[in-house]
Amino acid sequence: MTTLTDELERFRQQMLEDARENEVELVRLAADLEKAEIGLLAQLRSVMQAHEQRREMFMAELRAFAGRLAIPNANQMAPALSHRADGRDWDTRAVSWQNTGESGEKFAN
Repeated sequence: MTTLTDELERFRQQMLEDARENEVELVRLAADLEKAEIGLLAQLRSVMQAHEQRREMFMAELRAFAGRLAIPNANQMAPALSHRADGRDWDTRAVSWQNTGESGEKFAN
């Protein structure tokens, strides 16, 4: 038969062992969380870079469109880009305005 002191010592040893196991598990979880965080930051940077490239392409298209419409001071609003991000030139064909007189009269009235 075990004494009360022996039983308390056994419980104390079990609690210490459980605490060590929990600490090891906590350290492992913290490392996993750090890896996940680093991965998410890398994905966020990638998304931000893609967004910036799309924004630059969109702004260049707007500048080219403004140039085709001959909007005064369009180049002063933002610097013009001569090439797209993929290296191709922007389409600078003129916009065709057919039958604008009739629609302009309707719009003016």
